[in-house]
Amino acid sequence: MRIALALIMQETHSFSPLLTGIEEFRHSPLVPLTTGDDIVTAHRHAESEMGGFIKACEDEGVEMVPLMATFAVTSGPVTAEAFGWLQSMLLERLREAGQVDGVLIAQHGAMAAEGIDDPEGELLASIRALLGPDVPVGCSLDLHANLTQNMVDHAHILVSYETHIDYRHIGERTARLLFRCIREGLKPVHYLRKLPLVRDPSSCRTVVTSSEAEELVMT
Repeated sequence: MRIALALIMQETHSFSPLLTGIEEFRHSPLVPLTTGDDIVTAHRHAESEMGGFIKACEDEGVEMVPLMATFAVTSGPVTAEAFGWLQSMLLERLREAGQVDGVLIAQHGAMAAEGIDDPEGELLASIRALLGPDVPVGCSLDLHANLTQNMVDHAHILVSYETHIDYRHIGERTARLLFRCIREGLKPVHYLRKLPLVRDPSSCRTVVTSSEAEELVMT
């Protein structure tokens, strides 16, 4: 079994005027851009999703095909140039990898890019377009990811953190679920329904409807 591995993450603060460009990914203090086998060396023991991917692969004798890993710090939207660069690099390396049995990708789930509200869904869709409908894709997400229909449509496995410190565990869980889908021929079915709810800003324990939220904002 050959599994491609990738990590592309950034949490966007859409009100920030400080855009996130190529250099912010290339030289990030969190996870600077790493490619190929250097990813395994850098992340094997990391408390990260990639660390979890690697552990699960090594535990189960799965051949790893590491593509790229980069995690830019929280800032303003990713520039159109940077997003195009990330997407092109991911697809080029995936294409060069040849036939794979599955893909594991770690994403944040709250990235925004210039002209693209759902860049992470776009990345998953581009992977699906390249590999076709039958190659399973597993994706780990942050605890407060903005789950979209595009993500649901193009990933077989979607797993979010449970405690916001369980990154490695969630990476392992995502990987093992993907392996099971491949070995047992499972095809998970997803359904996304978003309720018209927001939290009352005066209390984290209160959930209100969208109409009630409008009244809160007006007052």
